[in-house]
Amino acid sequence: MNESAVKVSAMSKTYPGIRALNHVSLSVRTGSVHGLVGENGAGKSTLIRCLAGVTKADAGEVRLNGELTEIRNAADARQAGLAFIHQELNLIEYFSAAENVFLGHSLPKRFGLYSRRALGERARAIFDALEVKVPLDEPIKYLTPGQRAMVAIARAFAAEATIYFMDEPATALTDREKGHLFAMIERLVGDNRSVVYVTHNLDDILRISDEITVLRDGQTVGQWNTPDINKDLLIAAMIGEELQWEPTPRPEVTGESRLSVTGICGPGVGPVSFSVKAGEILGIGGLVGSGRSTLLHMLLGAVPLEAGGIEVDGVRYDSLSPPAALRAGIVLIPEERRSQGLALNRSVLENAIVGSLNRFSSKGFMKYRDAQAEVLQAGGQVKLKTAGFDSPIKILSGGNQQKVLFGRALLAEPKVLLLDEPTKGVDVGARHEIYEVIRELAATGVAILLVSSDFEEVLTLCDRLLFLHEGRQGQTVVNANIGQEEYLTFCYEGDTSE
Repeated sequence: MNESAVKVSAMSKTYPGIRALNHVSLSVRTGSVHGLVGENGAGKSTLIRCLAGVTKADAGEVRLNGELTEIRNAADARQAGLAFIHQELNLIEYFSAAENVFLGHSLPKRFGLYSRRALGERARAIFDALEVKVPLDEPIKYLTPGQRAMVAIARAFAAEATIYFMDEPATALTDREKGHLFAMIERLVGDNRSVVYVTHNLDDILRISDEITVLRDGQTVGQWNTPDINKDLLIAAMIGEELQWEPTPRPEVTGESRLSVTGICGPGVGPVSFSVKAGEILGIGGLVGSGRSTLLHMLLGAVPLEAGGIEVDGVRYDSLSPPAALRAGIVLIPEERRSQGLALNRSVLENAIVGSLNRFSSKGFMKYRDAQAEVLQAGGQVKLKTAGFDSPIKILSGGNQQKVLFGRALLAEPKVLLLDEPTKGVDVGARHEIYEVIRELAATGVAILLVSSDFEEVLTLCDRLLFLHEGRQGQTVVNANIGQEEYLTFCYEGDTSE
């Protein structure tokens, strides 16, 4: 257990205007789980991309099992026995789940020839080990976010590597799926393999890791044995000080109804009826698969209504398309920011104004000066950190990418804001900054619907909770002294009208 499987020394990487890594060090023991944490932009993903051969470091040394190793590309990393689960899943949407499992690996063969049957059998064996069911022949584009994440995880395990790097592997997983992933990690460690686990979920890190390294502003802050540190000390190390955040008490919402929903039905969801006042935050409670995200997409017009109607400020809509919803003042921040919300090769500015183009154009020409001024103001409101608004958004950290989506929402001047997992993959400091933005939007009279798998987040932000169970409407309750056990009871109890 004392031998280093991976030892990184003085690794540095600079992008235009950003020092992503500044002499970072990392030492991972053989047969251990090593937690790697830090705020968004701390350098975690950049470090992993350098080790994966995706990005070339400017300086630094990597030793694997004591041997100096040069990693020039992904093939070098694979040859060295490294496997990776990146935040960006990098799956091919039109390939099947089984085919995606073996992307970058040697395809299974029989009698020297590629065998689709052998591929399916090997893919099924990996999913069986993970104790999850994924339709092997289904194209990736039709799978849920959780199923896609499991495919990416299975692809890493298909490598049969000696060292695994997992960058936010569980953000789209249910608690049950996460438990199976953790069990698989335990089996890997028991087989004397090593895992570097990156996540913003500090409870998970403290639960499964043997050691923890903290990065801040591209530098290594320190490395600890997990039993010697707790969550408060980790947060202090990550942000450089103790986190001081006290939620301001929510005043009672007494405004007029801004959004009214009457008997709407869609694929697997409905009928659902409710109203949200101006300035109110309504949480949509329920288990994964209960129809929460589908409900938001119905309100946006991305999923057609089969029955019922929607009113915004008294104007009724029996059908909506996303452009019509935007004109009505309905704005969505989606669950998957990279695949559903952002044009990664476009600039921060372009991503921020895409929902407000009418405001910044005249006679077919963009008014860039006006756009830049308003994006700068919105960026300040959401505490966006970027080298410049002309920078491609793909180089921003996950938390700052999420802040761009909130800045876009501010520019769109919404009447109704739909939030689907608004702090997914966001560090603890940025999370509380986003909470403040949500509260400030509500204070201006925006009606907000919030879907989140984070129980504490829901209870921190919401005024009322509406529960769904298998697409059917359950209880609607005021958020007052609700505990986790009661919350789960509401999630499971289903339709209460019978």
